Amino acid sequence: MAAAMPNGKEWLEAAKRGDQAAMEPLLAAQPELLAYAGKGCSLGFIGHSALHWCAAKGYSGLARWLIAQGAPLAQRNNAESTALHTAAQNGQSAVAQLLLDAGADVALTDADGKTARDVALERGHAALARALELGAGRAAGREALGRLAASDVWKVSDMKVALKANGVDVSSVTEKPELVRMVQELLENSPPPPAAHAPTTASSKPPADTAHTPPPAEPPEKTAAAGHFFGAGVKAAVPAEAEDSDDDDASAKGAERARAAGNEAFGKGAFDEAIKHFGLAIRLDPKNHLLYSNRSAARASVGKAQEALEDAEKCVSLNPQFAKGYSRQGAALVLLGKYKEAMRAYKKGLEIEPSNAGLLKGLDDLRASLRHGELPAAEGVAPATSASASATATEAPPKAAAKARAVDQSQPPGQLWIEAAKRGDRAEMEAILAQEGPSVVHYKARGIGHTAMHWCASRGEVQLMVWLLSLGAEVNARNTSEATPLHTAAGNGQAMSVEFLLARGADRALKNDDGATAADLAKRKGREDLARAITTYEPGELEGQAGRTVDRRQPATDTREEEVD
Repeated sequence: MAAAMPNGKEWLEAAKRGDQAAMEPLLAAQPELLAYAGKGCSLGFIGHSALHWCAAKGYSGLARWLIAQGAPLAQRNNAESTALHTAAQNGQSAVAQLLLDAGADVALTDADGKTARDVALERGHAALARALELGAGRAAGREALGRLAASDVWKVSDMKVALKANGVDVSSVTEKPELVRMVQELLENSPPPPAAHAPTTASSKPPADTAHTPPPAEPPEKTAAAGHFFGAGVKAAVPAEAEDSDDDDASAKGAERARAAGNEAFGKGAFDEAIKHFGLAIRLDPKNHLLYSNRSAARASVGKAQEALEDAEKCVSLNPQFAKGYSRQGAALVLLGKYKEAMRAYKKGLEIEPSNAGLLKGLDDLRASLRHGELPAAEGVAPATSASASATATEAPPKAAAKARAVDQSQPPGQLWIEAAKRGDRAEMEAILAQEGPSVVHYKARGIGHTAMHWCASRGEVQLMVWLLSLGAEVNARNTSEATPLHTAAGNGQAMSVEFLLARGADRALKNDDGATAADLAKRKGREDLARAITTYEPGELEGQAGRTVDRRQPATDTREEEVD
């Protein structure tokens, strides 16, 4: 781990609790703390700067002081989120307003490609999302007005652009003098440019309102009234909060249009787009259980298992008799590796609708997978292609990996070890091994009971298996269903894993609790060639036979199409 900045952790801890009095002398002595994001200390897992923490907690007074000191507004954390993203995620309207007024860029996206407005919408902060949308328009308006003010010649076209960008209707204006008058009036009534990067002294005090007093974690959304985010004299192009509720019929029609768009995107495999459409539909019709069911399927399709589960749970809470909602719930739980809970969800749905094909298939597949030691497929989601599933499992980009590690901090070390094995992330595994010691090599995952060897065998990670065996991993380790790594390799068509394991002494005669050998599983998967190679194996014989006929990273996922509701 890199060395921490002196006083860095103390600085961030003070920011977390909103203690400006403690931060002032630290910053006076070390101006570089302003951009410190926890590198080298325990707070580095998320990469928040002090301004990020203020945005998360809602410390508007402290945020105002940090902005005045020149805190970088565009600084990113480990998930590529700016302080504006963090404020949006936590519904902190007051801090978001300060950041907007200071010139924060609303167009910046995080590691998931989402703007702060997108994040606010996802978290249900509708008023804040509208304010952020207005912030984008206001920034464009300021820029256009600034260009005009700096120009010696005011062209009619430029004046119209500046006025329109600031929400002024010029459709009925035909005379240039009238346009000039309107621009002058706008300039006089507009607030001065933000002074976000004109640092004052470290002892400068913010107004006494919120300097050290943390606000409520979730302030009322109504504080973000439309006019509050615009300069005086500029007409806001958004309805006030009191005008927010259309009649029920109009909302229902809008929700139906958004749902139809989401279904269309889902059918094309554009799952992220589908998620956005379903999210809009939910905002318009938040009591419609079908919308949560659909978004759950879309989120599961891109691997957002926890969010998919939350949507599925909301679906069945709104309509406990909707059997398909339990299929969504089961699918999300399978993705999370919570197989016993997934079984309960499928069974609960079958109590309501005993003949539901999706629920029956999901339960049967899960039972069979656990018996055979295979990777369970999530019945109730639209699976990604083999290529994308493989990339997700084994070749996650650095940003995604960093984000995953930030989330995983709350998990037991053994589960972190298993998750790293599933990703094929040796660097992460080495770090965990160094911290936890050799006992972690034998750790078995919750539910299915896979060791790291099982996961590597099922995904063709031969080099990782070489390393694991050098650490003392058991080549014939058993999971919950008595399946060995050889079973998982055979069940997933991983010929290179099969060859490697047999060469390292894997016992091909061992049976799982269903009485099946590894060769039996290969036969059940239609891999007679691989089954034959296992039963007749002698060192070297697999090379050039089955080993060259299988994609070493082919995931064992069910590729049937799933429908949204």
